[in-house]
Amino acid sequence: LDEAMKDAAGQPCLTVKLDQSDKNSRQAEYMLATLGYGDLWKEYAGKTGFVLLVDAKTRKVLSTVTSMQETKDIKAALMSALKG
Repeated sequence: LDEAMKDAAGQPCLTVKLDQSDKNSRQAEYMLATLGYGDLWKEYAGKTGFVLLVDAKTRKVLSTVTSMQETKDIKAALMSALKG
């Protein structure tokens, strides 16, 4: 993802890393709620190993990428999401 994000430099793109390793912390839940994505927390809480590409206007998940995908496929998904 880091490599793909280089291609998104200068694009209107916000990345939010949610650390769910501390089961006693609700920081990730609060972060999503603050950003207006509380519904995503309810759906994806506790799940790991992926990145959601979300449309900021519609709040819909456009794509899901994982580290198992090739960099070129992650870049393609990211660029497609940025185009809307």
